[in-house]
Amino acid sequence: MAENNSEYVRALRALADFLEARPTLVPATNGFNVMLDTKEELIEHAKTGSWKKEWFDEWFALRQEFGQDEFGRKILYLDVNLPREQVCRKVFLGKRTIPARDEQVVDEFEWQCDDLVLTNKD
Repeated sequence: MAENNSEYVRALRALADFLEARPTLVPATNGFNVMLDTKEELIEHAKTGSWKKEWFDEWFALRQEFGQDEFGRKILYLDVNLPREQVCRKVFLGKRTIPARDEQVVDEFEWQCDDLVLTNKD
């Protein structure tokens, strides 16, 4: 992995130039992901500004959003990700039954995430 992001930034500028020259070419993918290794790294990034907290299955993310389309939706996002278990506690709530032809009983959990100095705003 690179020591810094200078080559990545250079590539993003080249992409911006490419897209600017082709105004009808609109990418469907709107996000970038940074994968971290430790909770300490996440906390350090959190201190650099206001982040939106997100979670997806087994992942916890701090999100920055950029731009807005004509419907008020954000155009781009940058997620800084860490496995959710490194930030939150998985708490067993009990069992629940999933109705179906072949009924299933499954464990039910919720994730409890402390603020940890992670964001300046929710």
